[in-house]
Amino acid sequence: MKKTFARAWSVFFFLAFSVLPLAAQTDSHDELLRLADDYWQETLRRSPMAATMIGEHQYDHLLDDLTPEARQKTMENIQNFKSRAQRIDDALLSEEDRITKNVLLELLDADQGRIEHKLYQWDVDHMYGPQISFPQVVGFMPLTSTKDVQNLIARFIAYPRYMEEYRANLKEGLTEGRVAAKITVERVMTQVRQILLQSPEASPLGIKTKSMPTGLYVLYGSKAIQGIRDSVYPALSQFTEFLEKDYLSQCRGNDAIGLNQLPGGATAYEFLIRTNTTLPLSAEELHQIGLKEIEKIHSEMLQIANKLGHQGTLAQFQAKIKSNPANYFQTRDGVLSSAKRNVERAYALLPKYFLSVPQVYCDVLAIEQYREKDAVAAFYYAPDDQMSRPGIYYVNTYNPSSRARYTMTALAAHEAVPGHHNQIATAIGLKSLPAFRRHADFTAFIEGWGLYAERLADEMGLYENELSRFGMLTYQAWRASRLVVDTGIHAKGWSRDRAIEFMKTNAPIPDQEIVNEVDRYIIWPGQALAYKTGQREIESLRREAEKMLGAKFDLREFHYMVLKNGAVPLPLLKKIIHEWLTAKLETSRQDVLNKQQISTP
Repeated sequence: MKKTFARAWSVFFFLAFSVLPLAAQTDSHDELLRLADDYWQETLRRSPMAATMIGEHQYDHLLDDLTPEARQKTMENIQNFKSRAQRIDDALLSEEDRITKNVLLELLDADQGRIEHKLYQWDVDHMYGPQISFPQVVGFMPLTSTKDVQNLIARFIAYPRYMEEYRANLKEGLTEGRVAAKITVERVMTQVRQILLQSPEASPLGIKTKSMPTGLYVLYGSKAIQGIRDSVYPALSQFTEFLEKDYLSQCRGNDAIGLNQLPGGATAYEFLIRTNTTLPLSAEELHQIGLKEIEKIHSEMLQIANKLGHQGTLAQFQAKIKSNPANYFQTRDGVLSSAKRNVERAYALLPKYFLSVPQVYCDVLAIEQYREKDAVAAFYYAPDDQMSRPGIYYVNTYNPSSRARYTMTALAAHEAVPGHHNQIATAIGLKSLPAFRRHADFTAFIEGWGLYAERLADEMGLYENELSRFGMLTYQAWRASRLVVDTGIHAKGWSRDRAIEFMKTNAPIPDQEIVNEVDRYIIWPGQALAYKTGQREIESLRREAEKMLGAKFDLREFHYMVLKNGAVPLPLLKKIIHEWLTAKLETSRQDVLNKQQISTP
């Protein structure tokens, strides 16, 4: 009896001390998931416009709050989230949970830095400013119920308040010497004036109202149009009047266009380098990497030129193909049809290179006329969170005679398949991950994958001739040139003209695209650095995996490991791949040992 009691007591202690760590792990996991959900819900509340874009419609009646009070509240939330995350012991988390915590802290640092460096003070943007983003957000709003329509009208009515707050931030920037670039402001003014030339009914917003069911349009159509006429249009008119009368004369000129021209700009650029590349690189290091990459890519381009019978310099070959009308489109439909064909061809080959394909298709649409002139060659919009809407590959059909045929395959590979659509739609479909991870926007990972996909398309046989492969290399040279031009503008004091001339010499894309690209680097400092940085890291990890695994390397499995966690910082991606390789090698070693034991008599 006594012995039995002692044994029972010892069993109790064993179970208690073995269960405690498991309980602690469960508590840490649950706390992390609560933190992840709280962060995500706060992100949606903070930016109801972004929420609409990703298919979260509970805030469709609201526009973003751009006031100082809102920024202060955001900073308080960031500190709270950071404190909660840091209280969770990594030792009590699974590997998956440690990734979640790492990604969350990176995003919180980026959120905090954008406010601390006061990027909002000079945020005039001809690509995604409020004159452009608002019609896009409205375009993604459902209009199938009375509540949906009321949300739309509420947003029209709220637009003057939103624009007043936007102007107030720019005025704050004026008082502290942080202003936008003059060329950007001029582009925005032109855009707004073109919008105001249209009747409310014919505007993108007015066209959206016509998508209401007939019964709702009868009841609310005129009220919606009135909201555009009486609220949206006057707010846009006041905005362009402010830009013209109070703002334009104080803007950065074309000879002093970089971020380093502003108070605190050099430090802000260092932050943007870190945020966009997720690596501890300096502007000078990136500048030199770009120059070396250009030299290497130009060598590849010259080899193709020689294959095509050219005996002169690379510059002469570039001039020849750029001046040949046969290498360009004649119609808008021609550009769009080419883009669609390239996506269809790539889709058919995906199962040979990926273990799974996106759950939704990628539509191909022309960029709308109200924004096409100032837009780049193409871009991608992700599907919504529920995967009820396809991804969208937008291609620019403006001035088709400036759109090169020989770059279209590379463009589709990057923006659609196997590029952004494969990666982003796959990430959104990872329902086992917290929502914020499925939508995480690490530019170096996302754009690095897009650029990697252009080279992968060559392995897939998507480039039908040498000129098409040359087109891919022009895009590679273009992204390498970005490292030089972005750092040149924002760290070395380059003028706009110098940046454009460098691109014309080293990145043989059409002049129209070059000008739009340089103006994009001006408004988004550091963003252009992400492409080559991310591509180089992914390619480096692939070479490492091929070398370590030898004949056991499976490209589809490698792609799965790269994409299975959604977008992550590059150092974290490196850690994930290294741990996978270690596990693979250990499994192989154990297999060998087991076979040896079996064969031993």
